[in-house]
Amino acid sequence: MTPRSIRHFAMLGLGLIWGLLCGVILPATPLQILELGVQDSLMRQRGPQPPPSEILLVSIDGQIAAMPQTRPLAQTATTIDFFPDRANYASLVLRLLAAEAKVVVLNLPSGFGFPQSVGVEDLDTPLRQVVQQHADRLVLTAYASRAYNLPLPQLPIYNHFLPFTATAEYQVRPETVQGFVEFNPDADSQVRRASLVGDFIRGDNLQVQTFGSAAVLALEKAARRELPVHRGSAQFNFWGPVGSFASLPIESLCLPNARVTCSSSADLAVLERVRNKIVLVGFTGGYPEAFPSRTPFDNAMPAVEVQANLLASLMTHWFYQKLPAWLGAAIVLSGSIAISWQLATGEAKSGRWLPGRGLVLNLGLSGGYVALSLLAFGQRLILPLALPLLAWVGTAVSVTVCLLVLRQQRQMAQQQRELERLQLAEREAVRYQARKLLYRVATDIHDRQLQDLKLVMDLVETLQLEHPDLVVDPILDKLERIGRGIRNELNNARSLAAKLGVTPALRAGLHRGIQIELQHLGESGELTLKVLQDIQPLTEPQSDSAWIDAREDIFRFFREATTNVLRHAQPPHGTATQVLVSLRQKGSRCTLMIENDGQKVGEEAGSKQSRSGYGTKAMNTIAAELPDGFWRRLPLAGGGVRVELIWTLRTEPH
Repeated sequence: MTPRSIRHFAMLGLGLIWGLLCGVILPATPLQILELGVQDSLMRQRGPQPPPSEILLVSIDGQIAAMPQTRPLAQTATTIDFFPDRANYASLVLRLLAAEAKVVVLNLPSGFGFPQSVGVEDLDTPLRQVVQQHADRLVLTAYASRAYNLPLPQLPIYNHFLPFTATAEYQVRPETVQGFVEFNPDADSQVRRASLVGDFIRGDNLQVQTFGSAAVLALEKAARRELPVHRGSAQFNFWGPVGSFASLPIESLCLPNARVTCSSSADLAVLERVRNKIVLVGFTGGYPEAFPSRTPFDNAMPAVEVQANLLASLMTHWFYQKLPAWLGAAIVLSGSIAISWQLATGEAKSGRWLPGRGLVLNLGLSGGYVALSLLAFGQRLILPLALPLLAWVGTAVSVTVCLLVLRQQRQMAQQQRELERLQLAEREAVRYQARKLLYRVATDIHDRQLQDLKLVMDLVETLQLEHPDLVVDPILDKLERIGRGIRNELNNARSLAAKLGVTPALRAGLHRGIQIELQHLGESGELTLKVLQDIQPLTEPQSDSAWIDAREDIFRFFREATTNVLRHAQPPHGTATQVLVSLRQKGSRCTLMIENDGQKVGEEAGSKQSRSGYGTKAMNTIAAELPDGFWRRLPLAGGGVRVELIWTLRTEPH
């Protein structure tokens, strides 16, 4: 598999990771609130909708509404402690049904869940009689609750409001008149979905039984038929904030009086508003049993208004449908993989790939999906929006950043290769110049000095012929030796220029080249001193041409220093008995040392010359060209000389 293919699949892996994170993992965490928040925002942006006119609320809010001047009690009272007993509810239901309300839904106080009597008087009788007479137009609500030790929600049963036969059988069965209401007392929770039909554990006998929602039961009684509703929860519509539905205060229908239960008769105009309506009676502001819930429009919508929204959704068939979880995850995954695929493919095919490509692609895909989601929301279909956008933006950004980093690395590698080629070309040019220089020097010496020397020798021969008694043999012999030496040096220079390159012995390392050279000197008889070796391998960068060139110079320095030992310290030229050769490295600092224990014969006379000769100049040049390099010649206290070359060895090619 090529590196490009590896990068390609790595980019696809990033898209897959983002898709799994936002399409599978995050929906199962509290971060799902992001998606729900977007849905709420869409509903608020849609704005309030006119609810069905067939729904009317009768609110019990704890305050007396303004009444006509003919009703002095309404002007003097400040608060209402209305409906402390159950007869008031019976009177209210009768009054509403007499005004031709289709169905009355009573949200009873939680205290009504238990029977009540005073002495021998049964206080539940009035409401039980109303249930017996008007069960087909009356719905009693009960709030379901969950217990930690029960598998299903528990629903209280109003047996004390239901009529029985003499044989203790129901005349009106609970499921025909009693509907459940789901609510969450946690103020931070938000109502979005509601169950229409569900199984509950009855509070009276702990048996499992199916009940319908109070809204479903009310609509069935208003339509005089059973509605085809499904089990489970439905995403119903909220029509607006609190007050969107038509409502009447309780005082306009039934003003409380200490002497007369539900006294006063309502105005005809008020009663006319009740005609042919489904009336929901419940607590609103001022009572804790309003059970407010958060909705997209309000932070405290009473439970009776939540019922009204659900009932309106049932009447208009306005329910929002959500995609199955697997389909939402598939959308997120496919989008993330498509983005990463397109970005990686574009980068692989085109060398002119730009970072803006990822932004444009992501904006195009995200914008198209947002438009599709808005259209679907208008058709009452909820598509996941927040998590797909998060996944796709994260995929585009992460893949783009990775591609930018990879491109930068490739550019840096390309620049490095170009720099290496430039350095190689420069070194080759320097070597070529060195060859030309050596050839030029050899040619100049041959054409000038050697020619002059030949003329001098010819002149001496002429003098010898013209003056036979002149003794010139010593001069001729010396001149001949000089001539041969010059020619040998020139031949060596030509050979060096022709064979300029890496010394074969140094390919195994500087330490190995020094060892081979010492062995060769000993076997050839040139070096007769005892040789002590402390030679350690260096951490040489094998592929660094600069080091290879420097290694040649260091080896040349070693040979020059060894030659000095042979010519000036080894008998018969000196008194040395041994020579120590050391090569060490400490960190990046390296030291080459050649030490002998002898003295040169006539050292005082020749010391100045020895320090200013050709060998010394060459050693100075070599040391100056090494990284942080220098060399020194140190006389030893007991006699002898130590020569040290010190430099910095760079372990990384440059």
